[in-house]
Amino acid sequence: MAIIFDVQGDKELLRRMKRRQKKLGPSFMRKANKGAAILLDRWTQQNFRSEGGEHDEAALYWPPLSQATISRRRTGPGSGTAKILQDTGRLKSGFEITANRGFGRVENKVKYSVKHEFGHGRIPKRKMFPTIQQGEKIVFPAYREFVKRAINAK
Repeated sequence: MAIIFDVQGDKELLRRMKRRQKKLGPSFMRKANKGAAILLDRWTQQNFRSEGGEHDEAALYWPPLSQATISRRRTGPGSGTAKILQDTGRLKSGFEITANRGFGRVENKVKYSVKHEFGHGRIPKRKMFPTIQQGEKIVFPAYREFVKRAINAK
C-alpha cells in the first residue's frame, strides 16, 4: 500500500521547479519530493496517534474496536492495547519513505495494510493515508515554500 505523488496538478509550480532545477542541479526535485514525503509520513503517524482523527471528513474517522476484539487482545499475543490498529505495532511502524527526481512515496509493506486501508470482509475501512485532496493541502504548500527558498537562494 503506497501513496505516490507528483506535482502535475499545479502547472505553474511545476514550471518554476523545472526551470530552477537546471540552476540548482539534479538533486533539487529529489529533495523537494523527499520533503513532501516526510510531511505525509508525519501526517500518517499523527493519524495513528489520533486513531484516524486527522481526516478532514468525519466519515473517514476510524470506527471503534468491537468489544470482542478488545477482549481478544487482552488474552492473546500483542500488547493488549485498546488502541485501533496498534496491538503489535507492526502496521504503525511499517511506513517507509522513498523519493527521487520523479516522485515521493510513503508506503506500508505490511501485507494486511491494504485490507485496513480499504476494508475487507469483516475488517472495517480504516484509512491510514490522507485523501488526494487532503494530501495536496499537505504537500503543495511545502513545494511552494521549497521553490520560493530556491528562487531566493544565491
